[in-house]
Amino acid sequence: MCALTMKDGNMPRSMFRRPLVALLTLAALLVQGTGALAGTTGSLTGLVVLADTNAPVVGAKVTVASPSQVESTTTDAKGSFAFLSLAPDAYSVTVEKEGYQTVSQTGTVVFADQSQTLTISLLKVIGKVTTRAASALVKPGTTADIYSVGAAQQQAVQGLGGGGGLNSAYSGIASVPGVYVPQGQSGWAQSVYVRGADYTQLGYEYDGVPVQRAFDAYPAATLSALGQQELQVYTGAQPIDAQSTGLGGFINQVIKTGTYPGFANLSLGIGGPAYYHQGQFEIGGANPSRMFSYYIATAGYNQEIRFGSQFNGNDLTSRYALGTPYNFLVNGCGMPSATVGCYSNAAGISGFTPIGPNGYAVGPFQYGFASNLADRESVVNLHFGIPHRKDAGRDDVQLLYDTSTLYTTFSTALNDFGPAAADVANGTITQGSTVNPTCNSSFSNQPCALFSGDAPFYVDTQTYTGAVGVPLTANAVNNVRDYYFPSSPTSRAPFANIPPAQRDGTVNDATIVKLQYQKNIGTKAYFRVYGYTFYSDWLNNGADSLTGNIWGPIPTDYELSTHTRGVAGTFADQLNSQHLLNLTASFTDAATTRWNNLFFFGSPPFASGKVAYLVDSTNPTNGLCYRAAGGPASSAVYCGSSKAASYALQGFGGGPLQPVGSSPTVQAASGLTCGSGPCQYFVAENGTQGTFNTVVPKFSSFSLSDNWKPSSNLLVNLGLRYDNFTYDLTDTTGSSARTLWQNSYNAFHCFSPATGLTSTATANSCPSGESQVAFSNASPSSVTFTDWEPRIGFTYTRNPLNVFRFSYGKYDQPASSAYQQYNVAQQNLAGYDVPKFYSFGFADPSHGIPPAISYNTDFSWEHQVRGSDLSWKLTPFYRTTKNQLATVLLDPKTNFVSAINVGKETAEGVELLLQKGNFNENGLAEQLSFTYTHGTEQFQQLQNGTTVVDGLNLNILGYNQYTKFCAQNPSDSRCSSAKLNFVPAAAAACFTPATSSGSGAADPTCAAGDIQNPYWNAPVQSLFSAGDTFAPFNQFPSSAGATGVAGSYVEPYTATLVLNYKHNKWAVTPTFQLSAGGKYGTPLAAQGIDPTSCSGVLAATGTDPRNPGGSGQGSLYDAQTCSGAIGIPNPFTGKFDSLGAFTQPAQLVGNLQISYQATPRVQFVLTMVNVLNSCFGGSSEAWNTGKPTCGYFFSPLPYVGNFYNPGDAIQNGAQYPYGPAFGSVFQQSYQAQSNPFEAFLAVHVKL
Repeated sequence: MCALTMKDGNMPRSMFRRPLVALLTLAALLVQGTGALAGTTGSLTGLVVLADTNAPVVGAKVTVASPSQVESTTTDAKGSFAFLSLAPDAYSVTVEKEGYQTVSQTGTVVFADQSQTLTISLLKVIGKVTTRAASALVKPGTTADIYSVGAAQQQAVQGLGGGGGLNSAYSGIASVPGVYVPQGQSGWAQSVYVRGADYTQLGYEYDGVPVQRAFDAYPAATLSALGQQELQVYTGAQPIDAQSTGLGGFINQVIKTGTYPGFANLSLGIGGPAYYHQGQFEIGGANPSRMFSYYIATAGYNQEIRFGSQFNGNDLTSRYALGTPYNFLVNGCGMPSATVGCYSNAAGISGFTPIGPNGYAVGPFQYGFASNLADRESVVNLHFGIPHRKDAGRDDVQLLYDTSTLYTTFSTALNDFGPAAADVANGTITQGSTVNPTCNSSFSNQPCALFSGDAPFYVDTQTYTGAVGVPLTANAVNNVRDYYFPSSPTSRAPFANIPPAQRDGTVNDATIVKLQYQKNIGTKAYFRVYGYTFYSDWLNNGADSLTGNIWGPIPTDYELSTHTRGVAGTFADQLNSQHLLNLTASFTDAATTRWNNLFFFGSPPFASGKVAYLVDSTNPTNGLCYRAAGGPASSAVYCGSSKAASYALQGFGGGPLQPVGSSPTVQAASGLTCGSGPCQYFVAENGTQGTFNTVVPKFSSFSLSDNWKPSSNLLVNLGLRYDNFTYDLTDTTGSSARTLWQNSYNAFHCFSPATGLTSTATANSCPSGESQVAFSNASPSSVTFTDWEPRIGFTYTRNPLNVFRFSYGKYDQPASSAYQQYNVAQQNLAGYDVPKFYSFGFADPSHGIPPAISYNTDFSWEHQVRGSDLSWKLTPFYRTTKNQLATVLLDPKTNFVSAINVGKETAEGVELLLQKGNFNENGLAEQLSFTYTHGTEQFQQLQNGTTVVDGLNLNILGYNQYTKFCAQNPSDSRCSSAKLNFVPAAAAACFTPATSSGSGAADPTCAAGDIQNPYWNAPVQSLFSAGDTFAPFNQFPSSAGATGVAGSYVEPYTATLVLNYKHNKWAVTPTFQLSAGGKYGTPLAAQGIDPTSCSGVLAATGTDPRNPGGSGQGSLYDAQTCSGAIGIPNPFTGKFDSLGAFTQPAQLVGNLQISYQATPRVQFVLTMVNVLNSCFGGSSEAWNTGKPTCGYFFSPLPYVGNFYNPGDAIQNGAQYPYGPAFGSVFQQSYQAQSNPFEAFLAVHVKL
């Protein structure tokens, strides 16, 4: 991985070099050849008839012309004509025949991968008539639901989204109906939701090349608008011959080609108050015959990102507690009003910090958010023609090259903490003018900081270089090597502090090379074949994030590189005037390496570093490890137990392996007996830790479609597609060391749905109701999924002003290859996979996740008002998806996830696009996009026979068992479950205090000193039903606490209004975006004390103000002594909230663009974003705060629940189960945010 040492957003100068060298090299090649136009094309077919009799006109010359292409043909005996391969553009269509009127129709738009049909009428009158095509909304003969955004519209709407899409297609995508792009995003992989589909359920192509990475379903390209001729947005899934797959939508960027005459343009831009600058140059041309054309462009921008306000939200921190906690105050321990640092539970952030009422030290609001972007882009599109010898036709060759690099830095540096940097570095907490030190034995009962100094430093470790799966010898203990933090300087001192201005960052590289040949067979048939390579990587370096106490936005050393290769062939033939046949076949594979380096778990200072374990030398892999003195097999322990004798790494600079504690030396071990033979140390690890994935997806498809035109008004598209998704898996069997761990883990671990995974002290001795874990290291060599997908669509042209369109189809999308298998660098594969996946029914590293399958239906009425420039398109839609994927949180600190198929989603709604006027002419022009979407999800059975609902119900059962109702009615379905093997524990009005030897016990007598049951008189809570429907979520709500996702990705109401007033040289373009009706809420948002885990009581008795359902008997619990937590109902609603129980506020955003055409060659454009940014409406709840957010998520600080004592002051941010939500620079942005005003000034020069 390349080194990332980025300071304050400054980027290396060398990032300009690669695009510049590529451009100079290709420019030198341009002068050497001739060629013609090819690429991603569309078709135009039609009939020429007599106006009075409707009889076909034979032998008429039909010419289509645009800056991109000029072609001619003649009509056949049925009056039909066909142009099967036209570059996307607006064409004029001219029909000529001696003795007849010449007709020229302008404004006929050809879309890539789509067919248009025309019927042109001639009169037997000499002369010429010029007409204009109907609105681009009225598309006769196009059976797909497609919206097109041209270069002019892309510039006009570039402020949509809040300024993060100025230079990318995301702003154009946000302008069309059916699409929701949350405000405030920036960078790559911005979340786009189409018709209620998740952001990973879209297909992406770049001039026909799939850029949706098979590994994680992210668009690996930046979606730069550089060179974009046309942006196509399909809101009804992808075309039948698409190389990329999508369920809810499909996006294709068609790249510009050279024209005759040529052109050259230069654009420069600046912005503020946040720093921004941008530059772009493009040049294109062709020879007069268009046998050769070229397009070359390069661009770059640097942009600072601000969130919440011009002060990055830090002026709002004290009011909303929006910053990230970086420490916990320890004060008043043992007193009723103790701070959070005194609490004994570990139910807070990432499951290792306490929950408490107050005492959180809050860091800067923007901590962990993206701070700076730097993007560099270059594209070259060459076209060559090969003239036919026997006719006037020609064949076409296209060579496309695109490369990009995006640098993103995050606010993780010590300097980003501002005034709190000293506290972070020193492990102190400042209150007013008092600096409280780090806690130690001498500060047992005065204010101090729970965590010690957190000045970011490089974590350096040690690895073992000898063989694994073999006995450890006396000489082998010296086989160690020091390991510096990846990509860090090695000339520094070990564990050196990271420079205080150095931020964590990511790099995204992408390069596309496409070579295409098209053999034209007359004007009515062609064969096209193309191959491509697409390299992309995503490199993360998070030195700051690793040593942060609470949260780190960037994985420590995460490297994902993918090299996708593909080939596709298409044969299209206009068999006759009624049938246009299209056959396509394709194959794609990808060599992927994902390495999530967790080296810090392999040796001190963060891990024990154990390498070799004491085993029976006669059967070293049977899974039994032994204590320091050896012993019989019955005394064996789990190899991962701290009781197992072992040799371990000593950490960086620590020298040879050493025995741990009282473990015997290698020499002494052979004199001991382990099981049935002499003891020996067996090398079972080497200090290397991390997850990696080298699954190879091999996808192939075949499609056959026919555009059947039974009449001049009706076009029917019939199609059938076959998909084969094969994943070649990695051999995970490994060495004998991996066998040892498999056997040891299985022998000492048990499982049941009710208790989950438990450990046992004696091998193969699970208690009643639990079964022995049976995990296998072995994976199959591959998994394959196949599917046939029928498609049908029709377009009926009632007249030139009214078109009706219908489509129905089955669509599938392969699961990401990341989800198909889980392998690790360490030998203990079972120890990684079993805790994360065994409860879902996965008993080996392969998961076999099948593709999600959708059935999409929509109907459109496209209409232009007669005698007016007003037109609209109205589209109701309905989609069902089975095998819907949801992610499973693997690492809360970095949001590292997997995914499984969890349910069936239904999405229905209506789209409206209304257009009036012409944006290029004087006067007022308007475009309104509106979408209503209603989405629900019903959970299906998982591989282990349970559903997501069962997991939620286990938490509810765990709460209900403490109620009086369940104590009296233990067999009630709300109290026990045979399916989940859940039997309620004994409960009473009081519990005895917990002790070091165990939990408290139910005591109906409520003896003195007993703890009052806080849930005794609370109403029993209803369980969820497997038949219930919920708002769709894309992360699995599997445990109590603020982890995962609290918001639905379906936004019911979205609208975009674009107005354009043009007067000669001036144009004023205000744009508005409205989003409303989103849902949030989760059953597991609140945690409360487990009454059996409390060891102390308060002096108070009687009714507990923290818990209205308390028994009123016994003493009130002292919350700081309660070490356990359970999920409890939301105290503000009195129940376990349903998924999507609450409605998000609506957001209205207004932007303004003003352009001035100073000369025919120079234009100035001022774009102002977030001029208006208002949040209103939504559910009226106690946690509503208004600005700066338009969405709610989990509380910024761990919600206190009932982990406090009466009279405690509850700190802002911990008062409520939900709090303000803020989007991320990439991935899983659900709700928009209120970002500050920004202005951008650009000058465009035609050279």
